[in-house]
Amino acid sequence: MVDLNGWGINDVEGVYVVAEHQYGRLADVTPELIGIGRDLADEMKEPLTVLLLGHEVRHHAQLLIEHGADRVVVCDDPRLKHWVIEPYGRTIGAFCRREPPRSFLLGATTASNPLASWVAADLVTGLASVCTDLRISDVEYRRVMLSKQLLQKRPDFNAIYFSTIITPDFYPQMATARTGAFQAKPHEPGRKGEVVEIPAVFGPHDFDVEVVGIEVKPKHVDLKEAKAIVSFGMGIKNNPKPALRMVEELAAELEGGMVGATRAAVEHGYITHDHQVGLTGTVVRPAGYFAFGVKGAVQHIVGMMESKYVFAVNSDKGAPIVNYADDMLVGDLHEVLPELLEAVRAWKARHTGKAAAPAKAAPKAGAAAKG
Repeated sequence: MVDLNGWGINDVEGVYVVAEHQYGRLADVTPELIGIGRDLADEMKEPLTVLLLGHEVRHHAQLLIEHGADRVVVCDDPRLKHWVIEPYGRTIGAFCRREPPRSFLLGATTASNPLASWVAADLVTGLASVCTDLRISDVEYRRVMLSKQLLQKRPDFNAIYFSTIITPDFYPQMATARTGAFQAKPHEPGRKGEVVEIPAVFGPHDFDVEVVGIEVKPKHVDLKEAKAIVSFGMGIKNNPKPALRMVEELAAELEGGMVGATRAAVEHGYITHDHQVGLTGTVVRPAGYFAFGVKGAVQHIVGMMESKYVFAVNSDKGAPIVNYADDMLVGDLHEVLPELLEAVRAWKARHTGKAAAPAKAAPKAGAAAKG
């Protein structure tokens, strides 16, 4: 079988990953991409190559090898100082034509998403975006068994359902991976690998867009660093201020605790977007996830389902979050929160010898809304 580039299944080899970097450091998604790329490459018994483009980026090559790359292809050019799609894409496309990969991964980020689309169009291949699971498998297609096919699982229909996509007629098989959906491999200092230098390739209109300045806004919270997350949904809407205050207090009582929220809660202005858990927020893996008034939409569940322990409080015993909770309490979160907060403080007081401050119950405002 031959795709539109003229590459057949036997003409391609290996997994490519594009290393994303920002302001002198590797983006969080890069070690995650190398982690899943390593798994795919090992399954196929083929090499993992990381493409590193930019200016003054050579020093990242050894770190990328220590994260799991077999080879790092470096293109270091002053004209690549800023992450501009056309020159990055043209250089990547030229290298892929010289050494076509079987699978090609980028991050599903604001920087890499447009680059992935540009490269896919340039190479005349398909692209599955925002994937939450990637696997290699043999696939029967048109009554023919094809080996080493990339199975790309992603949410569809506003994250209500999931689809598994295959692109057996096109190479490379490309996907963007959701940040936080995959785990980086343990760092191996001193790991050996190959570093290859390549020249940049530019077209006549690649610099029609000029970057004149960059403003970096500080991130107030990084949920991926949390050991425990106390999350809330629209169940707080009957009496939001005291409920949110108790959510914040409970998170503060837990070691490494942070406050999370559903997309609906963020959209209603209860808290800022950097607290949002889910496909359009942050994918998290805390030791403990405490969900108050969270209904459990699929896009939220995808963001927290890898938590080691999940405790949910909801007035609706049929809420979808029930299917993912280790323990579930059916009740009014406005009543449960102060009791739970007081119990946590009392437990800490017994173990630390410090007096526990009593939690103040929220004034009643009717039954809790379903999350």
